[in-house]
Amino acid sequence: MIDDPEDEDDELTDEVPDPVICAACGSLEIDRTPRLVMFLVIGSAILGLGVAIDQNEAAFFALAALAIYLTILGRWRCSECGNTWN
Repeated sequence: MIDDPEDEDDELTDEVPDPVICAACGSLEIDRTPRLVMFLVIGSAILGLGVAIDQNEAAFFALAALAIYLTILGRWRCSECGNTWN
């Protein structure tokens, strides 16, 4: 089978996403905030504590509050200045 040269051109012209740059200081040292990991770790502690002291309803509301907070928390964090944003 003969390779189509147009297919090779399409692979080369795929858009590369722009690097994320901090708006506050212009740094390229940007990290993603590990929101899911934070939710799992803190949520496990809240749930375990709620079950241990027989306060299941309070644990549920604390988990809901944690989920809302982590949703609002910035997705990106600058390693240089600590600025966070979505």
